[in-house]
Amino acid sequence: MDLSRALMLYLSATLAAGIQAAPTPEVTPEPTPAPTVIIATVAPEMTPVPTPAGQTPAPTITPNASYRILRLRDKGDDVRKMQQRLKDLGYLSGNVDGSFGNQTYRAVLTFQRYNNLARDGVAGPMTLTVLYESPSVVANPETMTPTPVPTATPDASGLIPVPEDPVGQWTLLDRKAALYNGEALTLMRESGGVRVLAVPRVWLRGEQVILSLSDLAAAIEGWELTDSEASECVLEAEGWELRALMTEAASAAREPDSDSYCDSYAVQRSGELLEAAQGDVMSEKGEWYVTADFLRRALNAEITWEIDEKTLLIRVEHPDVAEAVD
Repeated sequence: MDLSRALMLYLSATLAAGIQAAPTPEVTPEPTPAPTVIIATVAPEMTPVPTPAGQTPAPTITPNASYRILRLRDKGDDVRKMQQRLKDLGYLSGNVDGSFGNQTYRAVLTFQRYNNLARDGVAGPMTLTVLYESPSVVANPETMTPTPVPTATPDASGLIPVPEDPVGQWTLLDRKAALYNGEALTLMRESGGVRVLAVPRVWLRGEQVILSLSDLAAAIEGWELTDSEASECVLEAEGWELRALMTEAASAAREPDSDSYCDSYAVQRSGELLEAAQGDVMSEKGEWYVTADFLRRALNAEITWEIDEKTLLIRVEHPDVAEAVD
């Protein structure tokens, strides 16, 4: 065997021995995924939000889709039925005539407010369902119920005796605003010898709302109030004319040239005698006062005292417009 061949055999044998002696390569294990840990979370207990005082919770009643949607200017028996129900609940003071006019619109708005409904003045299925079907429907809490004529024994003149300082016994209400046909009302008044800008005055006499007729006439453009001392006054407003005349009994019982308090007047509207109780119209020292309920009837007006907003709302239309709408 030649040398080169022997060398090749030697190298081949050495290489084979090295391969056999090499350690077997380790197999890399696949990583074991970490176990999934599920953490149980307990939902926090929901605390119910209390309903603010004086408000009702949102109704959960299902609206009855069969009701016809009623809007301003609509007419018919459906409107008449709705008006009667609103009147029964104290929201409507006007006539039940089947005509959806401004008074009915205001009544629907107020009803929606106190029954926690969307306030849009439209009597849709939800509003009508609550009105007719809800066992928890809310009657108007601020209905102006006329104070009955006092039951005290009349004196020799036939009049109920006047209490001492009657105006001073009324509760003057805190007012933020007064609106007439949507416009804000202000007037200049004397306060401590200084003229200040003020909102027309509003009082409570028992449950009855009293307005300063003098303030309203001074604040509303187009209203004119003229008087002859305390015996007579004439109010001209939006085409209406109201004339208040002291009754004969009050005139006979009154001291000559007196400007003290008087609450007994007969009232005419364009020559027609209106029903007026003692205390509906009052005067004292050149100031004139009227109950909101009587002024509403006398002018076919909408008058609302908004308790929460501390706002007086008055809407009066010209007689021709009022007849056409309502």
